[in-house]
Amino acid sequence: MNWFGRIWSKIWVDQNQVTAAGKKRPTDPTNSPHAASDIGEKLVLETDLFHIVFSEKWASDKSENPDQYCFRHEESDIDLVISWIVADLPADKIKEGAEVLLSAQVDGLKNTPNPHKIVQSDDFITEQSWGFQASVIRVYGDAEVYRYFGMVSAKMILNMTFESKLRSGSSFEMELETVMASLRVSYDVWGQREIPQGSQIQ
Repeated sequence: MNWFGRIWSKIWVDQNQVTAAGKKRPTDPTNSPHAASDIGEKLVLETDLFHIVFSEKWASDKSENPDQYCFRHEESDIDLVISWIVADLPADKIKEGAEVLLSAQVDGLKNTPNPHKIVQSDDFITEQSWGFQASVIRVYGDAEVYRYFGMVSAKMILNMTFESKLRSGSSFEMELETVMASLRVSYDVWGQREIPQGSQIQ
């Protein structure tokens, strides 16, 4: 997934502490998000550490877990669950954090049996400029696809889970990449890690 490394090499710069919708960003240390649809018809998930701008085809969905934010792309039958925590990890613990996330996701899938055969399975960790990324891919015999991305940086652990059914003409991959391409992170995410040259968005 080379595109994911490209996405996370981008940095969201917001010196005026104002969102694209003209609202003050939250300053609460819990980084409570603002999910809004006031940039045209587009939905925005905004925190002090990152923001995502969805296309007009996405909508907020109900979540029974107050720590999770759910989104639905009805046309492509895609569900997305996002959660995150503020972290304070030393450089030598970031990879370990990604390993813990990966293990937890794999164990969780094993403990939630799918009646269909797994036709594709891949679990891996990659180092990125901001930290480490845990990735889990499952495709089942009924064409159900599960993609998990756990992003561990010095200051944030971000979880994103996509689920869908692969159908003829499915736009799952395209929609997944579009969401990821809209992701912007603040300087704080890097912590003490060196920010790559050329990563600042002008």
